[in-house]
Amino acid sequence: MLSSTVFIRPTTSQDQGAWNHYVCNHPGGTAYQLSGFIRAVEAAYRLKSICFVAQSRQQNQGRVQGILPLIHLHAPFTKGALVSLPYCDAGGVLADSPETEAALLAHAMAYAAQKKIPEVAIRSVKPFAGLDPNLTRHSGKVRMVRALPDDPNCLLGSLKSKVRSQVKKPMRDGLKFHMGGRRLLPL
Repeated sequence: MLSSTVFIRPTTSQDQGAWNHYVCNHPGGTAYQLSGFIRAVEAAYRLKSICFVAQSRQQNQGRVQGILPLIHLHAPFTKGALVSLPYCDAGGVLADSPETEAALLAHAMAYAAQKKIPEVAIRSVKPFAGLDPNLTRHSGKVRMVRALPDDPNCLLGSLKSKVRSQVKKPMRDGLKFHMGGRRLLPL
């Protein structure tokens, strides 16, 4: 799809590096939007993805300006829905501008209409700047976020005794946690 400033197209396997670089460097990027998560969902649930990338048409030819990962979910006896992204509460479109975001959303809607897929669901933790007011917006998912104190003992003390006991059980059983990088992996 062409817009005045960006060209939107489906991704190919050659786009994975640029896609992941964009997600990792975008302030709203999540691990769910990385190509590896999308491939894992495809493999684990035998689903098909369609991912769109918006690229610059003028200066910096080909520079990624936005992405939209979608998974085609099928319910029995229906045409299903395009979801960004299933099995998580965050995902959706990443874009450098509200115009690119709107172009990606419009492209997803046009693709769904062409394929006769009746629903497009975008799960995002932020509101869309370019959202068409004629689109239905509902939030059937719940996301719970809790601010964490600096002191882990303060958090533990805020839990009810039964939950505290469940948290401490792995420690009593000898479970240990180490944080680190590749040096901790048995290679």
